[in-house]
Amino acid sequence: MSTSLYGNVETTFKKKYRNELIVSTNTSNISMAENSSPIWKSPILLIELCLLSFGAYFAFDIPSSLSKRIIDILEIDVLSFCFFYTAYYVPSIFLTFFSEGIVKNVGLSLSLALSSIACVLSQGLIGLVMWSVHKPYWLVLGARMLLGSANELLVACQYGFAIKLVKWFQVRSTFHAILMTSRLASVLNMCFAEDIYVWILHWSDLSANNVLAITVSIGTAFCVLALIDALFLIAYDKWKYRWAPKVKPTNIDVEEGFYFSQLRKFSAQAWLLFILCGIFYSALLPFISLGKIFFAERYHADVTVASYLNSIIYFTALFLTPLTNFIVRRTGRNIIWIIFSNVLAMAVHLLIIFTWINPIILMVILACSFSIMNASLWEMVPLLVTNNCVSTAFVCMASIEYIFLSLSTPLAGLIFQLYGCCVLSVYFFVLVSLSLTISVVMCAVDAIKTLGLSWSPYYRDKYPLPNSRTEFNIQESKNHSLFSETVYINSIEITPTENNKEEIFGSLFMDENDSSDDSYSYFD
Repeated sequence: MSTSLYGNVETTFKKKYRNELIVSTNTSNISMAENSSPIWKSPILLIELCLLSFGAYFAFDIPSSLSKRIIDILEIDVLSFCFFYTAYYVPSIFLTFFSEGIVKNVGLSLSLALSSIACVLSQGLIGLVMWSVHKPYWLVLGARMLLGSANELLVACQYGFAIKLVKWFQVRSTFHAILMTSRLASVLNMCFAEDIYVWILHWSDLSANNVLAITVSIGTAFCVLALIDALFLIAYDKWKYRWAPKVKPTNIDVEEGFYFSQLRKFSAQAWLLFILCGIFYSALLPFISLGKIFFAERYHADVTVASYLNSIIYFTALFLTPLTNFIVRRTGRNIIWIIFSNVLAMAVHLLIIFTWINPIILMVILACSFSIMNASLWEMVPLLVTNNCVSTAFVCMASIEYIFLSLSTPLAGLIFQLYGCCVLSVYFFVLVSLSLTISVVMCAVDAIKTLGLSWSPYYRDKYPLPNSRTEFNIQESKNHSLFSETVYINSIEITPTENNKEEIFGSLFMDENDSSDDSYSYFD
């Protein structure tokens, strides 16, 4: 699963759920997040939160870990197998735009319950197909589409509960814990699914079809456990906030969420970043999806050994991600790190094509490239768009990524089916080369336009960037005075009064033709 769902959540969900978490009045400021018990002092609650998506990500990687068995038992080719992943990605292209509206209209708790139930039904349906005699291929595709839709909504609810249950200074650590748990699900699936299949087949008299159905049903069992986990969190949430005051929206707020009208505000550099994201991940994730059959053909590895080789990327990234995030945040210079990540990925594919180096070393290097890209790419979005367009930018970037993945995965399967693994490596090398070209172009543009992509954190804080100003919508309420509410501007809590209203809101009420240098001094 793409890490687009993790790189953007801290900025996006802080904005999306801020009005649901903070109640501000002229006499008191009540923060439900700060009055709640620290989740990091309750390990059980933190584990429950992290395990919400464990079953969904375990089920997502089942086709990759059992690819040889699925292709043989369903009697399909590699291209038809790759459509399992395309069916998963296609609903996410559209749900990234509407997941926020669904959660807000349906409710966070009900959305979490429905998405968890949908995960159980989709994976259970795949298990039933494996048990049946005819095994309709189209039914598996439909189940994968349902799983992709449910998981997209489930992740949105998961981060919504994370924002609701933790304090602000614990948000980043909680997100990293959720990310590591999801990757742990993928690692466990790739490492042990094949072993479980072989063990059941060896110690029982069941046919290969029934053994595959039992192995797939393990993913259904994890989804059921995740559903129980979701019901526990919903019950805890209802009990914890049963006496919480009703939330009143602030009078002055940033224009948040996804808006199609904001797409025209994006610069060419922002669109290049979106395309770079889609191209890089379309070279990496399809490689993991086809990794097992790729290693079996290229290195003549046993199916069990191929499973272990395929799990190295996620397993190594599981430990490298916190380190790379720390290094990139400390050093900045995101575009330089992205160029370095592309160079590493290109080197890996070249070595696969022309050498017989131990694939363990190559997969470790590719995992380093993967972790560096995750840490660097998503942090660049706020540098290229204005603050009130960040949520729209993240949604657009994730949707473009899913578009590339839905097209690249079956194309990779077709190339592998017709020309073999070496030509497939050439295809991945070409994609990474395009990603490297775009990153070099962005680095050159940054040197000309001073976008801050190659700056260190010190210079980004010292010198204001072109996109650092937030645009505000002023809304006056009939029941509340404009200056009776606490206002949050650039994450700074300010209580406007009649004495300081000109200092705070002066630039907002200035004439549009006034181009004074001090007009936006507060926001800079």
